[in-house]
Amino acid sequence: CVEYAVQLILRFVSAPGADLKAVLSSRDDASSSALAPYTGSSLSGSVSAYDPEGPKEERIFDVPARKKGHLLGLHGQTIELIRSTSGVIKCHIMADRDRGYAAKDGSIPVQIFGAPDKVETCISLIERVMAGDHSGIGHSSDYVAVDPAKVERLKGDRWQVINAMKDLTGAYMDVLQGADAGMLPGETQLFIAGPAECVDRARTIVQALLSIMDQLPANGEASPELLGSLISSVSLTNGTGASTNQRF
Repeated sequence: CVEYAVQLILRFVSAPGADLKAVLSSRDDASSSALAPYTGSSLSGSVSAYDPEGPKEERIFDVPARKKGHLLGLHGQTIELIRSTSGVIKCHIMADRDRGYAAKDGSIPVQIFGAPDKVETCISLIERVMAGDHSGIGHSSDYVAVDPAKVERLKGDRWQVINAMKDLTGAYMDVLQGADAGMLPGETQLFIAGPAECVDRARTIVQALLSIMDQLPANGEASPELLGSLISSVSLTNGTGASTNQRF
């Protein structure tokens, strides 16, 4: 059994792109008999040790650190859709834990593993998402202009308002400000992405919240009761139509 295990290891190492399960399933009658006492049954048959999809490759692709949240999406939804849509085996952010989630400078590496053509598709989808286009994974995206004077109140203390709206609407949101976000001086926009119906609902709620912002308390806090009433009012309507995917 030890000799057979060694043979399997050597066979796997010498077959680039081989699928480990296929290698373990490839055996002759003599080996099957030797392993029978340990498996509880007689093993037979032969499976090719080569993956039918061909060899695999690993690619490390850098993305802007400030777009990490865009790539992850709400609760990791976006990057998982990129992985499943492209068909790669792995699409994983190799973030340095010492940098912390909020680090915005520089770039972060994304590890991609799979068949070469699927890796290329995965990179293309990532590039589109970085540019604000989520249509490749079946999602919608939109931009809402925000008065710079209302940005802090829209965020809330430690982003509590934005985070609450994310969870309540099922859409990802990010405030875009400054040259590194592609904004002009004095320009601020709220980026929204997710399933089309979630983006529509989020846009309606954000616009309603901005319109009544002047009526909020001086400390700028949007109470849970206010957000709840906005969510309820939107749920009673049919939305405001499809996302334009264009900046205002």
